[in-house]
Amino acid sequence: MYMVKKVVSTSNPDMDVYRCNPCRYYYYPELGDPTQNIPPGTPFTKLPDTWRCPPCKEPKSAFVKVERPKNRQI
Repeated sequence: MYMVKKVVSTSNPDMDVYRCNPCRYYYYPELGDPTQNIPPGTPFTKLPDTWRCPPCKEPKSAFVKVERPKNRQI
């Protein structure tokens, strides 16, 4: 007989970090984007479709979800 453990993720998907592939800008939801009136706490998935990368102006489709950098202080 095998025991199966259910693995429950403790990470919060609303706090996922996304990186712009062309310029390597990181979007941190806890910071939002004051340049485009995006309040802190806004998940990447809730950004408006018109939102663009602040430095290079690429669309949301240029971003990929990444692991939170371990050496990054916010």
